[in-house]
Amino acid sequence: MTHDGIHVRGLRVWLPGRGHVLGEATSGAGIDVDLGGVTLLVGRSGSGTSLLLDALAGDLPAGAMVSGSVRTPATAGSGHGDIVRIPPDLPDVSVRDLWVGPGRAAPDMELLHALGVSVTDTTRTATLPSALRAALALAATLARPDVALLLGDQVLGRLRPEHRAPALAALRRRAQAGTTVVLAEHLLEDALAAADTVVELVRGQAMSNPAATWTPRTLPLPPQYAAARLLALPRPVWGRAGALADVPAASSAAPRSTGRNVGDVLVRARPEESCLARELEIHHHETIGVVALDRDDARALDVARRVVAIAAGRRVLPHPLTLPDRTQVRALIRVWERRHQLGRRTFDVAALQPLRLQDLVIDPLRCTDQHSSGERAALAWAMGAVVPGPRLLLHPERSLDATSRRALATHLSAGPGTGAPHVVISHDPEFLVRACHRLVLLDGDAEEQVGTPALLAPSLPVPPVLRRHGLRVNRVADLRAPALPTPTPTLTGDLRV
Repeated sequence: MTHDGIHVRGLRVWLPGRGHVLGEATSGAGIDVDLGGVTLLVGRSGSGTSLLLDALAGDLPAGAMVSGSVRTPATAGSGHGDIVRIPPDLPDVSVRDLWVGPGRAAPDMELLHALGVSVTDTTRTATLPSALRAALALAATLARPDVALLLGDQVLGRLRPEHRAPALAALRRRAQAGTTVVLAEHLLEDALAAADTVVELVRGQAMSNPAATWTPRTLPLPPQYAAARLLALPRPVWGRAGALADVPAASSAAPRSTGRNVGDVLVRARPEESCLARELEIHHHETIGVVALDRDDARALDVARRVVAIAAGRRVLPHPLTLPDRTQVRALIRVWERRHQLGRRTFDVAALQPLRLQDLVIDPLRCTDQHSSGERAALAWAMGAVVPGPRLLLHPERSLDATSRRALATHLSAGPGTGAPHVVISHDPEFLVRACHRLVLLDGDAEEQVGTPALLAPSLPVPPVLRRHGLRVNRVADLRAPALPTPTPTLTGDLRV
């Protein structure tokens, strides 16, 4: 069934403690935008992409003041289709039960095949890894038969990299069937190729452009687009697979190390302590990434916890920091300070500086679940940053925009400011090759691989995007070697790589 698009006119949203997040406070201008097909909502963390999804769903937080209109098939009175949000997780049911019951249609078999899941699987969802549960939550939502508007907030960031392309293909198929799909996404290197339209939120206003011609105003270009622009390729081919590999100077460029030195050896982790096959040296100022090639995230987390405990000289394994729901931020911070004996008011927003956040506001009087996913990620980073010693970072980049992800990666690769090592678990290949000095790749009973990102990037479950486009380099900076002639750009504007 084909549904009409979504029409937003004069939308302004005011929030307590933040003022006008959507729309301009001085001129009174609201957001005017038309949404259809697959639309990406992009912008800096705190720019209001999640809030715009809330407005489209009619689910604004308490105390919000709104003006303007959002015209959907439901509000237009056509009676065709529902407004549905893709949930971040699933209830504890069997996988088979996701596809039965009222309001369910046949699941997308191509997506299930890519996930390695059968419709007759009786496994309980609570026993599955969180990334697979998120993918199944998407598949279960797509099984709903008549949806006019499908909304997703940072869906790709919850998935494993190898599941993102099949998930986007499934969303494209749903859009071609007539559903309007609106995704607030920060992983533009994956999402941009599947989009029809990109709506960038800049200081409360929406800038809408076709995805084929969109150039970011507040965000860095995805790596493959930045590389194509650096090589002066015409704009229509920037995202085309193989376009970069056709440039001899680019295809012959070799990956380079981060060029940053780590400190002296802090401690040597013995195999019987770390559960690795061989001894692992842990250095001062070092960031180590732990990746499960066999998707055994539980083992990766166990190894990471052991490495952090060994580096800290403790016998108790640390737990990753997760923020509780329905807890006032100010009360949470006070408990955190007492727990770690930090002294009152040790927590400071200055800890957010490495993330280069401009529009993000953390309100100490609001609860954690009243903040966006990007605000919660920034809060978790800042709380951990004030605790001295080695840190365990579980997906620290998740829900941060591209600028903040790169800034955080640069901060970690330059060496943590405390001098203590950090151990990172992440599914994001771009973040891993930028942030880590060394990677530890785990693969079942086989001996782990330990080496630099320049050496081990091809062995990741999904390599960095430039390697997927046929190059041997991990980052656009690798293309700036003296041997590579710098062409005269055909387009003007700010290029951030």
